[in-house]
Parts: sequence; C-alpha cells; structure tokens
Amino acid sequence: MANRQVHPARDSRVFYGARANLKLGVLLVVFFAFGTLALWNHATVWAAPRASAAYQTVPKPTKEPTNTPVPTATPRRDPTATPRRDNNNNPSPTNTPVPTVPPVETGPTGVVSAVVLNVREGPGTVFGVVGTVTQSTVVEVLARNEDGSWWRICCVVGADQPGWVSAQFVTPNFEAARALELIPLAAEIPASPAAPVLQLDVQMQPAFAWTGQDITLDFAITNVSGAGVSNVSFGTELASTLVFVSAAASGDGAASNSAAASGGTLVDATWAELAAGATANVTITLRVADTVVNGDVIDNLAVVGADGVDDITAGLSIGMPPTTLPDFK
Repeated sequence: MANRQVHPARDSRVFYGARANLKLGVLLVVFFAFGTLALWNHATVWAAPRASAAYQTVPKPTKEPTNTPVPTATPRRDPTATPRRDNNNNPSPTNTPVPTVPPVETGPTGVVSAVVLNVREGPGTVFGVVGTVTQSTVVEVLARNEDGSWWRICCVVGADQPGWVSAQFVTPNFEAARALELIPLAAEIPASPAAPVLQLDVQMQPAFAWTGQDITLDFAITNVSGAGVSNVSFGTELASTLVFVSAAASGDGAASNSAAASGGTLVDATWAELAAGATANVTITLRVADTVVNGDVIDNLAVVGADGVDDITAGLSIGMPPTTLPDFK
C-alpha cells in the first residue's frame, strides 16, 4: 500500500476556501437579518405614517364659558342707627306720607267766541272799555248781573284786571241752563252812566293827501238824545303844517277862525240850539304846507259841548304818502 502524499499547498487552499465560505454565510445571515428587520420597520411606518410637523395642526382645547357670578354689594349698616326690635313694645316705623298741596279751586269758566271782545267797566255798552280778550281765550266767570246777560270775568289780556263782557260772546264750560245757579250775583254792580247826548264824527275828502293839496274836513255833530240841547259849541286847532283856507257852519250856526299860540289856526262854530235827532255840520277847507314831506303824519282833534252836556271829542290823523312804496309780491 502506497503511502498517501499530503500536499500542503492544496490543503491550504481547501482551508482558506472553507473559511471564505463560512464568512460568506455569516454575511448572508446578517444581511437577511437586517433585511427582515428593515422590512418589518418599513411595514410598520407605512401602516401608521407620522405626519410631518410642518403640516400637522392640533386644535387647542377650548374652555367652556362659565357664567361668572356678579358680586353683590354687602349691605352696610348705618353706624348711627339705633337697633330696633320688632316686637309689641317696639313696632316697626311706618313711612310718613308727604303732604300734598290742595288744588286751587276756580269758578266756572268759558271760552271767548268773538274775534275780539271788549271788556267794560260795567254790565253794558254804555260803560267804558278797560281792555279786550281774544277768541278761544279761556276766562274765569266771577259774577253776573241780575238777569245773567253780562258776566264779570278775569282777566283782561295783558293785565290782571277783571271786567264785564256780554255773556252771548262766551261759550260756557258748564251747563248754560244753570248759569244763574252756578254764577254768583255780583256784590256791587256799577251804576249805568248817563246816556250820551251828542255824537261827533269826522270825514276827510279826498281820502289821501299830499304836499300842496287842498283837503276838506267835514265834522258832523248829532243830538242822539230825546230832547233838544242849547248853546252847542265846536272847536278844533289846526296844526301849523295845515294852512287854513275857509270854514262854514250849517243851518243857523256861525263859524270863525283865529291864530293859535302854537302857530296854527283855531276854528270855532256855535249853534243856539240843536233839536233831538238833528245834525249840524262844520266844513273846514285847508291846504297841506309845502314844508310837509312824505312819511309825515298830522294829527287833528276836535271837541263839542253844550249846556248840561259833557264834552265829547273826535280825532283824525292825516298821513302823507310813504317814503318807500310797498313791495307787492
């Protein structure tokens, strides 16, 4: 039997080859291990991907609003108040009622129905006028005359003065049929003055005057009484701006003129008697002086009297054309 020869070179190749195969196997095992791990991690990440921080928003939790109780003021005790006991010996105090002012009582009232109603000194047209009241004015009825045809009212417009008005021009704010019952009789009723005897009226022709123009003033004196009167007299003083031209009296009257201390002209006329209901006239012609300018107004006053008769007067104003013509629009 032949001896087996050992070749070192061959054996060494075999040995190193075996070691190389072993390393390769280990590497393969490690590779497969890491691959398996990577696949497991990849599957996990894909199954539950994590959103990027740049795109992920998480809403902040909102707090439910709650009603905050409003603090109430703690009642304070009056340090000076005296403690009280609510028992029979110390009953609770009651509120003292505030005194009320009683309303002012007024008498019956009425509403003026006339546009302008004269308020007179007494119950009748023979009494003088003390003022006026206008339509829709509410007046207080203070008293009445005997038959209730005139009422004493308060008050005259612009003054605190009572006076008398005709009841027919006041609409009562009460039952008219009870007027005599509701309105007291006046304690004092003025006595009626004597009826007028003479009446004086005046007219100017033409109705308008200007510088240098002749105008005529016609004065009418009428006996309005039921009996004749004696020694009737008329008088007027013309202003210096009215140049006297002539004067004439009607009937058996006589007219005259004379210079007045003021520089004007006195014109007089007289009649011996004037019968009841008769009228006497005085006609005066005059001229407006050249010194009068537009816009001036000349006043004239005349007076008439007789035996036993109070004097009566009548006035007239003579106006020149206005300096500025009216603007009719």
